[in-house]
Amino acid sequence: MKRQPPLKITVISALNLSDIHQDIALLKKHFEVSAHLGGGWAAIPRIIKLVAKNDVALGWFASTYTFAMVLAAQLFGKRTLIQLGGVDTAADRELNYGIWLSRWKSPLVRFALRHADRVFAIHENAIHILRKNSGLNIETIKRLPTGYDADFWQPAFPKQPIVLTVAKCDTRQRMLIKGIDVLVETARRLPGVEFRVVGINPAEVPALLGEVPENMQFVSPVPRGDLLAYYQQAKVYCQPSRHEGGFPNTLCEAMLCGCIPVGTRVGGMPAAINHFGFLVETEDVTGLSNAIMQALALPEQQGLKGREHIARKFPLQRREEQLVAAIKEFAGE
Repeated sequence: MKRQPPLKITVISALNLSDIHQDIALLKKHFEVSAHLGGGWAAIPRIIKLVAKNDVALGWFASTYTFAMVLAAQLFGKRTLIQLGGVDTAADRELNYGIWLSRWKSPLVRFALRHADRVFAIHENAIHILRKNSGLNIETIKRLPTGYDADFWQPAFPKQPIVLTVAKCDTRQRMLIKGIDVLVETARRLPGVEFRVVGINPAEVPALLGEVPENMQFVSPVPRGDLLAYYQQAKVYCQPSRHEGGFPNTLCEAMLCGCIPVGTRVGGMPAAINHFGFLVETEDVTGLSNAIMQALALPEQQGLKGREHIARKFPLQRREEQLVAAIKEFAGE
């Protein structure tokens, strides 16, 4: 029997993120994979060429680029999948955040979502948010959570009484979305607690946040793997976001490293934290302060319960299996 050549998959995104590279690595174990990660008008002809020469196209985030991907796929008779993230489900006017606020982009994104063969949402809330902001009721949307490598993200004890936040912020808007200003006010109320924020250049703090309390330390962005040491050191991980369209990756990684989580009731955080940490409302400085103090007072072994939850509910292997199965289904294998 003649052996069939491997399926050819292309991965397309305007952004170059660790989640996307993780998916590419997973797919390379099963298929022949090419990718285009980057934006600009020059990306459009590159996307069209990749769609034409591959069997299946996977677009990370619904955008004008996935519109080009889906339109090209219709012309060439190819299959398409779209992975939703955060900005592609949002329409927050106060934060000026979300693709559905754009009059010219939203029709293109609506076309892409309607005509893609399958749309993946990282959590159930993302489906509800998308339907609310877009008016779409797409039957092809399925839940496909991100996955985490529990063998790499390992705890270390003893922990230090540090409250850690990881948030890459280089604009005022990004800082507001991640709730870093709320964290600053919380730190002011808890002068005896050490707060550490990884992802903001200390030199940019005055312009982004103004004066900050002495018990806050800021660290410039580091490679994803280097976060392990920060997670292993901190007892509490805090994510005070105003908006989380995707799944809270850094929070899940921190939980795998034994951190006790504190977060807001947005996006996928309730599903990630479950009852293994503390949830508060957005912009609730008093609630956040109280939750952090309660988390610090718990025995550090409490963090192992959260680790078990993430390892069981969101394993990397499950994402690999479901993503590969979906591609093979649409490719007719």
